[in-house]
This record gives sequence, C-alpha cells and structure tokens, in this order.
Amino acid sequence: MGVQRRRIESRLAVMWALWLFICFLVTVVAALVLGLVAKFTQSAPVHRATEVVVLSGGLALLPLLIDRALDKPLMWIVVVLLAALLAGGVVIFVRALLDRRATGSRGGTHAGPGSSAGPTLET
Repeated sequence: MGVQRRRIESRLAVMWALWLFICFLVTVVAALVLGLVAKFTQSAPVHRATEVVVLSGGLALLPLLIDRALDKPLMWIVVVLLAALLAGGVVIFVRALLDRRATGSRGGTHAGPGSSAGPTLET
C-alpha cells in the first residue's frame, strides 16, 4: 500500500508541476499580446492587466524553481532573485494603483512617451 501511495503522490507532483509550467508558458504569450495591445492602444486598463499577467507568470514559476532548488543548491540564487523581483513588482504595482486612486485618475488612456498628457513648457 505504501509503494502505491508514493506512486500516486509522485504522479500528482508531476501533474502539478506540468500545470504550473503550462500556466507560466500561457502567461508569457498573454503578456506579450497584452503588452502589444497596451502599446498600440495606450490603454491604462490593458497596461495594468499586462502587469498582473506578468506577476502571475512569475508566481507560477516560483514553486517550480523551488522544487529544482531542493536538488541543486545553486538554484537558490535564482529563487531568491525571482522572489525579489516578484516582491518588488507587487510593491510598484500597488503604489502605482494607490497613486492613481489618490489623484483621481480614471485610467482612460495611458500617457506614453510622446503623448501630450502632462505639463508643458511655454516660452
């Protein structure tokens, strides 16, 4: 009974690792598409959605890297870097979201480079 249980647990672990990797791959493609749409339309909600998709892709990759790092100690450097990037990304995203809410910006368009949004210098 113990051997069969270990086989089932091993299959479940492989299945979850596969699903997390597929989720990571899907988020990469979705982030690229959303990033292009956000760039061409200059839409703030699409830009925010791109940021959320990128963060969720990194979050899906983190358990896979932790699992690999248990076998290879050198991988812990990559795990720490990814965790720091995720934490920094979440902090930046939340600060930007709170800043937009504090200024009352509804997010109609994203002010990108070359746009006329913002202060201008008049001579």
